[in-house]
Amino acid sequence: MGDERDASEQEDETTDSEGAEVPDHTPGWSGDSVKRRDSSMLEAGVTDRSVRRTKKRKRFDDKPPAMSDDDSGGRKNLRMPEDGEVFATVTDMLGANRVTVRCADGKERTARIPGKMQKRIWIREDDVVLVSPWDWQDEKADITWRYEKSEADQLRREGHIQ
Repeated sequence: MGDERDASEQEDETTDSEGAEVPDHTPGWSGDSVKRRDSSMLEAGVTDRSVRRTKKRKRFDDKPPAMSDDDSGGRKNLRMPEDGEVFATVTDMLGANRVTVRCADGKERTARIPGKMQKRIWIREDDVVLVSPWDWQDEKADITWRYEKSEADQLRREGHIQ
């Protein structure tokens, strides 16, 4: 009988009047909340192992994020040439923000990459671009737009460029 009383007294020392655990160590220790959470989870029948398993299942059962590439074959609205603009393909990088382009009208021009495109839009050989030929010097032009690879493929499929 003395043992039963000792057990109930120990129970009273570890819980306060509301039934919450009272730590038997330094009150500022960060493990207090973990102890309370673990004990409430154990009372609910949740073990640490089952929590981990459900988290893993959720992570692997989720659908993969949708791809940003337009692989579905749907048509994307693209920027088309306005008055005075033509499609062109970059054939050579000349340096000093200049490239050689082969335009859709059959002419080869030296095109300038404008300042607003420098360091923001990187242009490489074989990129499809829109150029605006100069009125006063027909062998030169300004690049106004660069198409991404998927957009260039769409333009080829639709017959706008070759």
